[in-house]
Amino acid sequence: MKVIEENAENSEYTRRVEAASGIRALLHRPCERGTEQYAIWITQLRRPVAMLNDADSRRFLETSRCVLEFYNTSLLMNDDCDTQDAMEYLTAQFRRLSESTGNSVADVDLFLQELFESKLRDAVCQKQANTNPKLILLEGKIRKVFSEKPESRAIVFVKTRDMAVCLERWMKRRPNLKVLKPGKIVGAGASSERGGMTKNQQVDAMQYFRDGDHKIMVATSVAEEGLDIRQCNLVIRYNYVTNEIAMVQARGRARAENSQFVTVASCNQGVAEKDEINIIREMMMHEAIRQLQEEMTTRLADYHQTIIKIQAEEKEKRDIELAMMNGRTLKEGEVVLRCRKCDAFACMSSDIRTVEKAHHVIIDPEFSDRRTEKYQPKHIKISGDMCQQGKLHCKECGLDWGIVAQHSGTTFPVIKIDSFTVVDEVGRRDAPKKWRNTNFPVEELSLEELLQYRRRALASGRDAE
Repeated sequence: MKVIEENAENSEYTRRVEAASGIRALLHRPCERGTEQYAIWITQLRRPVAMLNDADSRRFLETSRCVLEFYNTSLLMNDDCDTQDAMEYLTAQFRRLSESTGNSVADVDLFLQELFESKLRDAVCQKQANTNPKLILLEGKIRKVFSEKPESRAIVFVKTRDMAVCLERWMKRRPNLKVLKPGKIVGAGASSERGGMTKNQQVDAMQYFRDGDHKIMVATSVAEEGLDIRQCNLVIRYNYVTNEIAMVQARGRARAENSQFVTVASCNQGVAEKDEINIIREMMMHEAIRQLQEEMTTRLADYHQTIIKIQAEEKEKRDIELAMMNGRTLKEGEVVLRCRKCDAFACMSSDIRTVEKAHHVIIDPEFSDRRTEKYQPKHIKISGDMCQQGKLHCKECGLDWGIVAQHSGTTFPVIKIDSFTVVDEVGRRDAPKKWRNTNFPVEELSLEELLQYRRRALASGRDAE
């Protein structure tokens, strides 16, 4: 990782765009690799790299960024999983990256691939047979519970989908755990190649768990709510702690009598400390509920009136949101939209929302710096609540990007997809002519986002109407 970091910071591609972008300052990494802080830094690099106008520099830095993300994730996994699984994850990521480049192989691809293969040979030669101590503790706890009660059910909660895949794989290699027929349940926000599951697969996995075809499940947070398995008597949070509410939800998965709720964590990562804080917060929460219940008994009429008012307001808000939503959910695989004529950065796919299930608006406040607007004297109603006020153009080359339109008293940029090139996380480019031909999801504009956008427009001095 050090070699890649230094190569990225000192390369000719970085020097080429430094004056215009200031990218070098952003390439200073956190002190420690294999940490959540490093992962955040890598993620935050994506947008400034995507905004670079020099195609060669953008390709070089984005590929380097992706590979550093692979290495950091494998280090995080190695801390919790078996080294073999971390190495298999890394190998799979490099294979996927190589396949995505196809015939357009750049010097940086060859350099990173050769570097990985040389380090992989060294790692294989130096690999130790020692098992991760957390895995030994985890196996011991599971074996103890099932030896006392063979018909037990156990759920092990982990932080990421990759971690769930690796832990399930490790369990299937352990003779004492393999007999429990381990399974997993993760979110539907990724393809099966990346370890994701469809809704039907999730339902099937939970039914297998209920029937005993899987006596132990490795799960992400998707299973923290709504899961009701009465035989489940062991819940383990494996190096994964969030807040007191999630802790209560996870503990609630253990339905059987004399159930156990256990946290397995490293001593130096602060997980145990967070768990203790959550316990204290839960106690404070229960005390607050007790005091509130006591107060309600003395002021019952006032509370009933207040509750009815709040319920009416929330129902009105839900009705508005329901009318605006189209049921789509954001999935993995964010892409970049670039001007089809000059290749200037326009926006990320996460900046796009739909209005009336048809019009694609941009809610990124910085989008105003990349566009020009030409207003027309007469406004034209285009559909429903949408009224065209003018035209939208690329600030760099003047390409027609779409229109400026008013919706719910607020002015939005409305883009047309045939003015943009879509670039995915590994550099593959697409030029869709219709929105239905795109392969990324777009959410409907929510009421909260509408109000937030309007407030930002007013605060920046731009007219919201």
